[in-house]
Amino acid sequence: MYSKDFKLAVVAHYWESNTKYATAEKFKIGTTAVIRWSNELERTGDMSGAFDISGRGARKIDPEKLKAVVEENPNLLPKDIALIFNCTDEGIRYAMKAAKITRKKK
Repeated sequence: MYSKDFKLAVVAHYWESNTKYATAEKFKIGTTAVIRWSNELERTGDMSGAFDISGRGARKIDPEKLKAVVEENPNLLPKDIALIFNCTDEGIRYAMKAAKITRKKK
């Protein structure tokens, strides 16, 4: 996690007619960060909440609940199951694979 002062220095350097590549090379960061921080400062005028993900934790899908839902509703697609668990269908597919749950008909 970069400090607010560092982000402001990066954006200031970028806005001084430097390219995103030169700025990224000078500060040893990715070009995406340069653009993202610049857009955030331009949009909100503040860098305090610029893509702060510290409050987000990994969401774990309970394999037992997932298995129960799949057994009760074998015809549900992963996107429909994702609505039940309030997550993405990719997350459901990953959780099903990790829990060794298949939807194959026997």
